Amino acid sequence: YLTKNNLLLDYSAPGADFVWYNFDNTPPNKTITTPIYFNTTEGPHTLYLYANNTYGNVSDNVTFAVDENKFKIHYGKWRGSNKGSSTNFNLSSYEDIQNLSNVILEHTGWGKIEFNEAINLTDDENPSDDKVNISANINISDNRIEINSIALPNFNKAATLRLYNLTLVAPVRILRDGSVCSSTICTEGDYSGGTLIFNVTQFTVYSAEEIPSENGVPPT
Repeated sequence: YLTKNNLLLDYSAPGADFVWYNFDNTPPNKTITTPIYFNTTEGPHTLYLYANNTYGNVSDNVTFAVDENKFKIHYGKWRGSNKGSSTNFNLSSYEDIQNLSNVILEHTGWGKIEFNEAINLTDDENPSDDKVNISANINISDNRIEINSIALPNFNKAATLRLYNLTLVAPVRILRDGSVCSSTICTEGDYSGGTLIFNVTQFTVYSAEEIPSENGVPPT
């Protein structure tokens, strides 16, 4: 893992009366009843999980390592009070982030990106620098969703986009870099309640506008 804080211990123990765990086979044992988040230290660890009922005890273990210097993911913009359902990358291992599915970035006031393809976070413009700056290169703001696909070619993937709190009068159309987006790249879904949903095959800057009427009078 890339962080020692807030790691998820998720487990399934149907039929168990008690479940407990420890780290590195060292007391104390800690009883749990639901999945939990835990903190640990850098280096290798083994987590031991135990369960029992009237039929006896069972156990399992998993070995993992924490190295906070192995790869840095800068995504503070997507961890604040407006993060919505944004992916918490710190919950994924280094192996997982090289083929991470269902990545979501959201600002609850402005919009949302749901990637429809797996992303290798380590394969950005400079894969050898052991870091990726998502905050600096992805922007969701008022009627605007933008990814710097030069800095983040690994995020230049098909995605479903949502623009929130639009005040546009229907019908609307999607803009790519300020021009009407081709139907080969953008596929419009639904526009209602101020939210526009559409799909794109690649990234740059996307926004929306009202469709002008033929006689120059705005639609009513």
